[in-house]
Amino acid sequence: MFIVTVHHNCKPGRTDQAIERIDRNGRQMAEVEGFLYRYRTRHKDNSQMICTITGWESEDAYERWLAVKKGLPEESGESPYISATNERHLVEDYLPAAC
Repeated sequence: MFIVTVHHNCKPGRTDQAIERIDRNGRQMAEVEGFLYRYRTRHKDNSQMICTITGWESEDAYERWLAVKKGLPEESGESPYISATNERHLVEDYLPAAC
């Protein structure tokens, strides 16, 4: 399994626009083979900090998403982010929740 986290530091007053953009990407990535899940979180003390966590069957599956995303029309308007930091993680161990 392969996990990607993205920390979105939103511009003041632009958080709602950022959430719309993030969720639109989430709906599009859900169509890509190998996509497993996506969570959108908000920092408990900083409402302008949004994190997404996506799970993929493999790094190749994530690379397929990047190829699809590259072919999508450019987002119009000014970016709602001050910065967005992308991190890639290989899952080495997995403990499922109790049923």
